[in-house]
Amino acid sequence: MLPAMNTLHNPLPALVGLALALLLGGCVYEVPLTEEASVPIDPALLGTWTLTETDNPAKTLTVVITRLSDTEYVVATTTYAEKIQCYRAWPVELDGVRYLQLQLLYDGNPDLPAQIYLVGQLSLDGDQLALSLLTLKRHDTSSEDFRQALRENLGQPDLFKPVYTGLRASS
Repeated sequence: MLPAMNTLHNPLPALVGLALALLLGGCVYEVPLTEEASVPIDPALLGTWTLTETDNPAKTLTVVITRLSDTEYVVATTTYAEKIQCYRAWPVELDGVRYLQLQLLYDGNPDLPAQIYLVGQLSLDGDQLALSLLTLKRHDTSSEDFRQALRENLGQPDLFKPVYTGLRASS
């Protein structure tokens, strides 16, 4: 699940990646599907959401999604354990399928590796939101290789794992 990282002299990047993967239920990647943010955001996602883990409904996550640009979001999360994380997120379309690329910017760890990405799929139905994360085990060094691997594995039944579902927080 974790990308190949040089951990011989510094195990911290691998530990951060492992913590993220365990917390979020998906894989972390050192390269994004694409660096370019060119797909317009969906304004319906903006706002505050209260999500619960699909495997453990007692654990909740507050998510605030704001507009960074016409093609990017800022996503701030606070977990049940009061851990705060901040992501840059942008929609990506690949072969007609829309994904959400997330780049971790902050999680309170000063030794955070520079490049940590997640890939998700969102399902929005009115005020209900569901997030699934990509579980493809990859060690790609280029976005093109990553996109090709995703294309080749689209038929896998558990390619995306549902990790959170929830509702828009009332204002």
